[in-house]
Amino acid sequence: MQAQSGHRGMDGMMSRMDGNGDGMISKEEFMKAHEAMFDQMKGSNGMISLQDMQMRRQRMMEQRTK
Repeated sequence: MQAQSGHRGMDGMMSRMDGNGDGMISKEEFMKAHEAMFDQMKGSNGMISLQDMQMRRQRMMEQRTK
């Protein structure tokens, strides 16, 4: 079962987090996705700054326009 949503971003987020493709996100799947997101955003100090978050958002927006 796939998630139904009129919002493209939510559909994409759902499919990225739904590791087993059952149309639902378990706590394990949610945490795994967000740990990966943290790892992609964190700076050299192992923490996330506002600038790190802004840079990640910009990269995501650029990928959507490709």
